[in-house]
Amino acid sequence: MSSTPSPMATAGPPQSAPPRSSNAIWWVLGIFGFAIMIVVVGGIVTASYFVRNIHVDEKAQKVEVSTPAGKVTLHATDSVKSVGLPIYPGAELAESGGGIEVTAPNDKSVAVTGVSYRTSDSPDKVEAWYRAQLGPDFERHLPGDRPGKWNIQGVDLDKGDVAYIAEGEGLMRIVAIKKISDGTKIGMARLGKQESQ
Repeated sequence: MSSTPSPMATAGPPQSAPPRSSNAIWWVLGIFGFAIMIVVVGGIVTASYFVRNIHVDEKAQKVEVSTPAGKVTLHATDSVKSVGLPIYPGAELAESGGGIEVTAPNDKSVAVTGVSYRTSDSPDKVEAWYRAQLGPDFERHLPGDRPGKWNIQGVDLDKGDVAYIAEGEGLMRIVAIKKISDGTKIGMARLGKQESQ
């Protein structure tokens, strides 16, 4: 048996593999497209939820958001009756008041409401009237009694203001009396459980 010599491989530069198209770009584009689709669908679902569960009453100046955990109501008010504090005789509304009320499914409510009035009478005269009207539940706080500044629903309570504050049973009521250039500003706020209506 004779063997035939096998052809010899010729030595030369190694041949590179032909370029392959990479699937990585398609994977990245697919993931990016899927993420965009999730964001768009999530936005549509969220918008749909809010459209069904937000009620705007322009006449009553009120916005209500209903959720499974309860209801949140934002309202503007020109009436201090919702704060439950007496109005100084002859005082005029300085700023529209407003409030936030959170109602749980069991109809228990917590609210923050505030309103500001002004009068041309002096702070001393206004304070004397409130001292007679508010009663023993309200504690008098002189300027400097409180650290810093509070702002509760538009009622600014600064270190320089005289304030009457009543706290108890999950409720805080505040009357802040402040000297202004043309008289006195009276800020009133109520924080805590909502009165039954």
